[in-house]
Amino acid sequence: MSGEGILKPMATLGARPSRQQGVAQSALTRYRFTPEAFHRLAAMGVFPPEARLELIEGDIYTVPPEGPDHTTTRLRTVRSLSRRVSNRWYVRTEAPLRLGDSEPVLDASIVKGDEETIHTLFEPEWAIRVSELLH
Repeated sequence: MSGEGILKPMATLGARPSRQQGVAQSALTRYRFTPEAFHRLAAMGVFPPEARLELIEGDIYTVPPEGPDHTTTRLRTVRSLSRRVSNRWYVRTEAPLRLGDSEPVLDASIVKGDEETIHTLFEPEWAIRVSELLH
């Protein structure tokens, strides 16, 4: 499988001398991932199956475990939102939403559709409300 198109190189960070060590640090190249590349890497088994990851502006981050207070707040939020939406909209929980080069896993989002379409990665025009609760 070709790796072409998986990575988008960002600017190379220039070498800077380290005052503490007196030695110049080597230049680093940072790579940004597209959502498609992120999913290809997952399908190839690059990430452990139990890994909780999200893509933010091309960078892959681990998602910390959810604590009991956060879980309770998320569930209450979803229940409250679910009571207020019509049958043309669906409240999703802990589901990704494609936003350019980001694919955050949101605590709650209201999207156009129903239970049959919640597996789809919705583009921003499908969402009317997104929520990420603070820990």
